Amino acid sequence: MAGGHTEITIETIARRNLDPTLHHATGQQVEQALLLLHCVRLDRERITKMRSLESVRETHSLYLQQNLIKKIENLDLLQNLRFLSLSGNRIEEVTNLRFLQNLQLLDLSHNLIQRLNEGELPPKLLALDMRENGCTHTPGYRQKVMAALPLLQELDGEIVGIKQSQELALESEEEDESDTDDTSLSYTDSGITSQKQSLLCAPRHTGAITAQERESTDRTQRALRGTE
Repeated sequence: MAGGHTEITIETIARRNLDPTLHHATGQQVEQALLLLHCVRLDRERITKMRSLESVRETHSLYLQQNLIKKIENLDLLQNLRFLSLSGNRIEEVTNLRFLQNLQLLDLSHNLIQRLNEGELPPKLLALDMRENGCTHTPGYRQKVMAALPLLQELDGEIVGIKQSQELALESEEEDESDTDDTSLSYTDSGITSQKQSLLCAPRHTGAITAQERESTDRTQRALRGTE
């Protein structure tokens, strides 16, 4: 902890994700082991700052839910990332995600996002969860999100499918052309709950699973069965 902030450290990553036999290994051995991780769990660690993620830059799935994170940052080296959970944090703005070209599932539910710039969303998302954010109640929310994400299959826990996404994208373009002076539309986030089984970590908990997390897990498994 520095300056009141709890940052991600290599020690924390190792403690949560490496075999206990490696906890007393040399620094070089730990670094090499971290680079082999495809799934990293850092949930419920009271993390406020996203740091040291370059040490797990090969990971496919990153779990950061139930922390105290306010800003999305330092993900630029995680170009293999396909699944990202930031549910239950204190995030107010969606930023620094668009460059994650391989990200397919994004969970930003239960945050403090009031307005969404859909241009910041990774373009290849298949599933997005923005539930329990103020932005989901703004006019045109779903249309704007689906117009920006033509591959989207699931939004806020509801299956939408590529065809519907493309149709809504077309509708959104037509609305923009006919009402270019309308500034009342707010941008919002969308919902996530699906992905292929291979992208998900095996359960590895340090405490009791909350009802919210259990529901999210159940939704994910149902969605997975529907996309395989």
